Amino acid sequence: MGGADLPSGAGGQHLRGRPAGGHGGRKLLYTYGFALFTLASLGCALSPDITWLLVARAVQAVGAAMLQANSVALIRTSMPAGKLGKAIGLQGAAQAIGLAVGPSVGGLLIGLGGWRWVFFVNIPAGVIGLLLGWFLLPRTHVKAPRTRLDWLGLAALMPAVGALLLALSEASRLGFGNLTVLGLLAGSLVLFVLFVLRERRARHPLVDLTLFRSGTFSRGVATGLLGYLVLFGVLFVTPLHLESEYFLPRPRPDCY
Repeated sequence: MGGADLPSGAGGQHLRGRPAGGHGGRKLLYTYGFALFTLASLGCALSPDITWLLVARAVQAVGAAMLQANSVALIRTSMPAGKLGKAIGLQGAAQAIGLAVGPSVGGLLIGLGGWRWVFFVNIPAGVIGLLLGWFLLPRTHVKAPRTRLDWLGLAALMPAVGALLLALSEASRLGFGNLTVLGLLAGSLVLFVLFVLRERRARHPLVDLTLFRSGTFSRGVATGLLGYLVLFGVLFVTPLHLESEYFLPRPRPDCY
């Protein structure tokens, strides 16, 4: 699933993050993201085969990226300056609670009704979020300078992420010495190099590489990356380990 979800999400954040200011406002971008995420969740839940599921997951990731890339900016334009820190803190706390509770709830749903309910449960949540966002959030019309999207950079970034994820997934089954895995890693490296070269020359890059000249920015990104690697690594591996090594029936592995 990650092979379809993460590359689409990575590309979607760049694709949807740019025009938020000048194409109808952040509110519309946010509510459209909820609508797309909800419809894609329905497609995942009703998918008749793995191909349909992968495509629906990719669309779901684009909707999630529209929400994630726009959330903090929307808070900033919706809240007074004196309450901005508190609002962002509440948003971060809600995300942390979701990460903590999500695996347990997912395991419970799978154990009680099957994997499709992991996606069905998103539908009422998405509808509620869409309605609340539409009626409660202020409409924004911040004029932003029109810039052309760096399609060449995006075309290098998405397959680079996809090849890396597929290589890591296959390495757990075939080993890092396998020629297929090595080929995927090499292809991913080449694409990432091409992406960096393109971003250095692009007039409107997807990623402003000059930001990494700031030690504070670079350390913050590195710390965040390491933190998410540890967090999501544990969340992903622990249930599988408990299920395969200790033969715990679902939903018990996910509750740990």
